[in-house]
Amino acid sequence: MNTRNLEDLYEKIANTVNQMIPEEWTKVLIEAEIWSKNDDKKNVGRTSVGFYYLSEKSKEYIFAYNIEDMFQIDTDNFEELRDRLYAYCNEMWKEFVNQGQEPWSRFTLMVTNEGKMKIDFAYDDLYELYENFTSDEIEEMWKEKYLK
Repeated sequence: MNTRNLEDLYEKIANTVNQMIPEEWTKVLIEAEIWSKNDDKKNVGRTSVGFYYLSEKSKEYIFAYNIEDMFQIDTDNFEELRDRLYAYCNEMWKEFVNQGQEPWSRFTLMVTNEGKMKIDFAYDDLYELYENFTSDEIEEMWKEKYLK
C-alpha cells in the first residue's frame, strides 16, 4: 500500500484544522464519518466532520463550530477552510478505496501541538449504529472515549 498519499492527507487535514483555530492549543481531535453512497463502498455519500481542541489558555475542549460564536474571525475564511477539511476527508476515504483497502466509516485523528499524530479507524455500519443510538448518544460515547 502506498502510504505517502495518505500521510500527505493526514497532514493537510491537521494543517487545515490548525488554520481554523484562532488561539494556542495543545491537542486536537478530528472526527469524520463517511456514509457510502448507496452502501456500495466505492462512492462517498454523506460526510460529517468536526473537531474539538484543547485550549492552552482555558484548558477546556472547544467544539469546532462554536469557534465562530466565541471569537471574532473571518467567517468566510472559516467556511472555506471547513469545506477544504471535508474535501480532504473525502479524498482520504477515496484513497483507501483506490488502494484496495476496506473503506472505513469513521476516523478520529489526534494531533498534539508538538506535531505527534495518531489515527483510529472504525468500520461501523453507520445505518445500524444510528438505528440503535441517537446522534447525541453517539457523540457522548465518542467524547467519553477521546476527550479525557
